Amino acid sequence: MVKLNMYKILFTLFIFSTSMFAQSFHFQEIRYNNALDKSKTLEGNISFVKNGLLIDYTDKKQSLHYINAILEYTKDEKIITLDEKNAQRIKEYFDILILLHDADEKKLEEDFIVEKDAQTLLLTPKTIIKNFIKKIKLTKEKNELKSVQLILNNGDLITINISNEIS
Repeated sequence: MVKLNMYKILFTLFIFSTSMFAQSFHFQEIRYNNALDKSKTLEGNISFVKNGLLIDYTDKKQSLHYINAILEYTKDEKIITLDEKNAQRIKEYFDILILLHDADEKKLEEDFIVEKDAQTLLLTPKTIIKNFIKKIKLTKEKNELKSVQLILNNGDLITINISNEIS
């Protein structure tokens, strides 16, 4: 469940770097497990909707929908009930994603130590997520977000490569 929460954070970062007006994106997610020294690749779409976001994996029958502070996790067309603690963590991650998407720089600086250069934004969490995430690195090319990298405290790494905006 902790890993599921971390994936939510990845998407949060991904949204931050994208244009405020862009609503849906195709992505490739690479999850590296440090303990096993193995990687797993997934593809999907993320959409920002009024009061929430939707994440749908294209190669898995899995989705995460967060609308009006209500989280729904579906796998193989069945709704999966998460325990209260994990559901709350995922909601917090999604709230961060929405914060990044909305480009609320003041709130972002309240929650993260922000380091910037021309093509990179490095975020170090100040809030409770610092217990899981060491740093978040956003990389841009020509003012477009190209990748989000989550560096986790346990040595795991999650990289999201954004290939295009969905019209």
